[in-house]
Amino acid sequence: MSKPTTRRRLQRLARDSAVIFRCDLANPLAGLSTCVPPHGGYPHPSRGTGNAPARRKEVRLAVPVSGSDDLVLMVWLRGLHAVDAFEAQLAERSRS
Repeated sequence: MSKPTTRRRLQRLARDSAVIFRCDLANPLAGLSTCVPPHGGYPHPSRGTGNAPARRKEVRLAVPVSGSDDLVLMVWLRGLHAVDAFEAQLAERSRS
């Protein structure tokens, strides 16, 4: 594919928020000392939750999969003390 076509497609994907560009860094330097995969299954994005979990700033990876857990997340948090609150917020938002 040509460079102009690639540029247009990437611009459209970014404009439509289909992709979000990020710059990763060493999470401890950002004060995010804990990298965890939250427990529990979250509804697949096609089942009404949209991409809400993936759009949270703490979520570094969100992958839809088939199985008992439809969405696998990897999250950066400030410490283990923040895991329960994060999981509770996700669970609450997935019920709404």
